[in-house]
Amino acid sequence: MKILTILIGFLLLCSNNIGVSTKNDCFYEKPDISYKQAVSNYDTGYFYQTDPKCPGPQIAENFLPSTTKLNKSFLQMPPQPIDPFEGDTFISNKNYLTAYYSHLGENIPKNILGICGYTGISMFLSFYDNYWNDDFIPENYDSNPTKLNSSNLYSTSAHAYESPGVWNNITYSDPYISDLIEEIIQSGITDKSSIEFKEALDRKIMNEVYKQVDAGTFLGKLFQIAIANGSIKPHFIESEYHVANPEYIDGIGVSYNIMNSVLSDYISDNEHLFDKVSFVTSQMNGNNVYEKQRIRNEIVKIVKTGRPVLMGGRGYNDTNHNGVKDENEQSFGHVVVAYDYDEVNDILYGNMGWGSSYSHTNLDQYFNIQMSDYWTLNINSSLPKNITNNYIFIDKNAYFCPGLNKVYNKISPKDYGFSQSYGEVNITTTTIVNLANTNESFSTNRMRCGFIENQCINISPKRYEPGIAYLEYSFSKTISEIEVDLSWWSSEEWVYPSTSSYKIEYLDSGNYYTAVDLWNDVTLSYNRNSPTKVIVTFPVGANVFRFYSFVNNPINDRNKGRLSIFDMIITYES
Repeated sequence: MKILTILIGFLLLCSNNIGVSTKNDCFYEKPDISYKQAVSNYDTGYFYQTDPKCPGPQIAENFLPSTTKLNKSFLQMPPQPIDPFEGDTFISNKNYLTAYYSHLGENIPKNILGICGYTGISMFLSFYDNYWNDDFIPENYDSNPTKLNSSNLYSTSAHAYESPGVWNNITYSDPYISDLIEEIIQSGITDKSSIEFKEALDRKIMNEVYKQVDAGTFLGKLFQIAIANGSIKPHFIESEYHVANPEYIDGIGVSYNIMNSVLSDYISDNEHLFDKVSFVTSQMNGNNVYEKQRIRNEIVKIVKTGRPVLMGGRGYNDTNHNGVKDENEQSFGHVVVAYDYDEVNDILYGNMGWGSSYSHTNLDQYFNIQMSDYWTLNINSSLPKNITNNYIFIDKNAYFCPGLNKVYNKISPKDYGFSQSYGEVNITTTTIVNLANTNESFSTNRMRCGFIENQCINISPKRYEPGIAYLEYSFSKTISEIEVDLSWWSSEEWVYPSTSSYKIEYLDSGNYYTAVDLWNDVTLSYNRNSPTKVIVTFPVGANVFRFYSFVNNPINDRNKGRLSIFDMIITYES
């Protein structure tokens, strides 16, 4: 195995004799920022930890402090509470929190270029994308849904399944920094302190960065943000790499400021999250025992509420196991997600971003110098939990949404396979519908019902005697609830509450009962581009329901009375 070398930042900074300070003074001026940090006047340095090549032991890359002054305006967040436990928060399913991160090993940006900060942000946001709201990460970056048996969700085995996250295109055959350096040396440029060497390595690193940007990965998205706000600074002409800067890049490791910058800009740039999600952050205020303990205590407190914590820290390879960093022992920095706390033994656990073998790691043991800083999210009420579609229970032929604890299927108008007509007069048609992603099957019976203009399912009672139209569903599983978008097809359907009936009904002991009266219980939209969401809760044991309509004096020369049915969520009893 090749020994992992120090990143490009070290190559550039080492000539300045920069090291880890033993003083409590600040390394940089505090940036002018618009949100409040808990404590934020101590730069904990650059985090360059990278994934070891497999198979083999863990080998750390160097931890480098920053002397860069970042007096920028990139942190344009809403005001943050000084206390990280104030504001809108939530208590999650703690069992799920642990299950999610202990099974997250592959659906992350593979951490082989010292990109631990970007991998950490990906892991951190992926939890919220699965648990809270599917808009945290756009669908085009999502990994394929995870398929598993429902009984395995809380399995203690890291290899039982892979948690859903983002799709990754990096493999262990992709180059490490050490590989890039070796390529330059083999080309004949051997003086690592020379401008020629630095520029060559600069170009090779940026080539790897833009591979991700061009591939459209989530890592590429984060890299784009970092390039735009100056966190990644290539030394090229603008026409070559789109960014012109007067210095060479500091590698693609992260500092506390860079983490703030990228996370802040990601939230601000996402229209679904802006003004709805904020982050609270804190870092050590002085290199002393009190501050080390404070940071750890706050991380533990947050984890105990059921929230993951994105955090950075420092450690060293205690090769002789004497509990003291000796001169020849290597120090390092790393960014991870902390998510589990053992109260009995007072141990904090986290996911290192290095695959399933490191998905539940003792962080107290690993960060044997200090836990340096952390980030946690607050979510306000304007961003509620919604249906997420990243788990499929194969034993239930259904999706599972952990945040709402729902087992469900989604049915869209195109899924039915209905013809684009209302059918023959008074003829009932039976169809078996198969949903491709989950293999769920259900049967439908319908009269005067079709898939109209490739838009929606319509039932239309007003044209022929006896003036009845319906769409009935029969499931093998019991249904607890449906959530369906409905509207009238147009503003002139020629039906009225006094002369017609529109209902959602359920079958019980051979008889239909009204669950929702669509005239009296709701007000339906007349604009099918903006339908009304109707939520119906059924009694225990229901597995047949229908949309039913009846009109008096139905004879008419056109299809009227058209009720339009759009997307529908079917939630099953647990």
